[in-house]
Amino acid sequence: MASFLTIAETEGSADRVEEIKVFARELGFKKIDIAFCKGLREYGEKIDGELSNDFEVVSVCCNITGITKDDIGVTPIKDASELTCNLGG
Repeated sequence: MASFLTIAETEGSADRVEEIKVFARELGFKKIDIAFCKGLREYGEKIDGELSNDFEVVSVCCNITGITKDDIGVTPIKDASELTCNLGG
């Protein structure tokens, strides 16, 4: 139902961040968690800023788990301590 109301309220004219805001408000959310790739940090920070106007936002880089590429048998680009994304979610 919330997704239907989001579409009805935005009339398909909102960008994705605005749709997330409308959807989250419709569900009564006060806090939103976001995770983003280290390579997209600039965009993650921008979205964090946009959402922070309406919600408490907690954001993390996806490689926060500290799993190295060496730990999972992936050849690192630079060195063995290079972190990888959290493949397990």
